[in-house]
Amino acid sequence: MIGGYNQNKLINNNVFKDYFRGLYFKVEASDVEPNGNGLAMLNFAGGKLSIKYKEDKETNVNGTNVVERTNKILDINLSGNTVSLIDQDRTTNYTNILNSTNTTQGDERLYMHGGPGSMAVINLFNRDENGESAELEEYRSNRWLINEANLTFRIDRDIMGDNNEPRRIYLYDLKNKRALIDYVNDFTVNASKPKFGKSVHDGIIRIEDEKGVMYKIRITNHISNLLKNPDSTNVQLGLVVTEDIANVGNYKLKNSTTSGISDVPIASIMNPLGTVLYGSKSSVPLEKRLKLEIYYTKPD
Repeated sequence: MIGGYNQNKLINNNVFKDYFRGLYFKVEASDVEPNGNGLAMLNFAGGKLSIKYKEDKETNVNGTNVVERTNKILDINLSGNTVSLIDQDRTTNYTNILNSTNTTQGDERLYMHGGPGSMAVINLFNRDENGESAELEEYRSNRWLINEANLTFRIDRDIMGDNNEPRRIYLYDLKNKRALIDYVNDFTVNASKPKFGKSVHDGIIRIEDEKGVMYKIRITNHISNLLKNPDSTNVQLGLVVTEDIANVGNYKLKNSTTSGISDVPIASIMNPLGTVLYGSKSSVPLEKRLKLEIYYTKPD
């Protein structure tokens, strides 16, 4: 309500913008969203703010000034910058899990979370700390023609329970902080749902019985380059949740991690949701284990 001494705040657009700085939403936990993440599911871009006010219009009728008051509505579309103030606590157990990763044998679970959360690091072909891989060299000698290659991640439904999962995950070149060539070469768009563009490269959640079950990311060109070009570096790959697949820029972390990671994708910070995926450790049942699937043609 703008009234009394604040009436002059509607005198022009610049004055009003200085007066009205934005909206603040406070969300309380509920049985449906115990972590208070329900706000993240709202489509703010589809909303608008309606301001109701009265305007006095003075006219002269037969030499007499007549004031007519009319009701008016000013609609303002919700756009511009949004800031999330969600405070996510980390339990001691969760922290211990993240600090006990096994870079040699792989992990049973990959814990990924947006905001000030966590990410996964993928080493392909038994990559050592120097980026060398005897397995990759053996595959190169076979001179395979790569038809398709995918990474498939199964969701641990027992751990996730009824929690909402992120709709999409994003795989990128961790060393050079950039998208993979499969992302760059994917020109698919989704006009009605922009978040689901780049659908060939994928990373979109698969739903069964209203529950998320898996993600698949196609990396055919990335694998083909690794096998065809001996000079191609088998870099570590970063895996994060994402809120906007079109935004692959990076933000610097306030504090670098013990593994030397200093930047994370912007869109992973924007998403407050998380998921737990099965890893590649041999103790994980084969049907649930993280898999690199390569379809190839042997040379004559």
